[in-house]
Amino acid sequence: MMKKILLLIILLIPFSVSAMSMELSCDKYTVYVGENVNCSVKVKDTNVSGGEANISVSNGNITSYSKVTCGNGEVGKDNFSCTDILTPNSLTLASYTIKAGVAGTMSITLSDITIVGNNFDEDHPSNIVKNISVIDRPTTTTTTYRHTQAPVTKTTTTQAPVTNEITTGTVVTETITVDSMTVQTTTSTTVKTTVPTVSPKTEESNEKSPMFFVKLIGSSVGLMALSYFLIVVLKH
Repeated sequence: MMKKILLLIILLIPFSVSAMSMELSCDKYTVYVGENVNCSVKVKDTNVSGGEANISVSNGNITSYSKVTCGNGEVGKDNFSCTDILTPNSLTLASYTIKAGVAGTMSITLSDITIVGNNFDEDHPSNIVKNISVIDRPTTTTTTYRHTQAPVTKTTTTQAPVTNEITTGTVVTETITVDSMTVQTTTSTTVKTTVPTVSPKTEESNEKSPMFFVKLIGSSVGLMALSYFLIVVLKH
């Protein structure tokens, strides 16, 4: 009977199971150099009403901050301390905008943490550190190709005039019979003319020039004189 009474008393005693925690969450975990990242601070418990902590950043700078659910207290660049009405599960206290530094790792640290949770109990958890990778921005290289045409050199070839040597020959054969004796005389006259092959008109003009006919007439007269002389000599 006594055991049953003790068990009933134990069941009637209320127990408070603490699950208090503080959370730092950010919208990016990899950023470019000089890029901003937005982070918020939240407290959690069965019922929670506030919290406080110091905030510091390495390889970055806090550029802005604001209250979220902080009816009483202040939010600053280096710390925050907020309380509000008792809220189940979680409460977001403050938000921060942080600009990343050089390539490497940016660290955001919450220290000296206090959480006000269920039944206004307090808890002091260990420091919270959030690491964010900072990378260099990719570089864009623009290559411009310019086509330059090499100068074109035109070579003009002048053809030298071509001259042709034309040999014109005239052969005159005359047979003279004196008494019983037959004398055959052959005279060959050669006229050598150089005609430049510039145009067909030049050749035609050379062939029809007066000098060409004078030479031909002179050759015929000489042949006739020789023939006459031979006839006279043979007769005597």
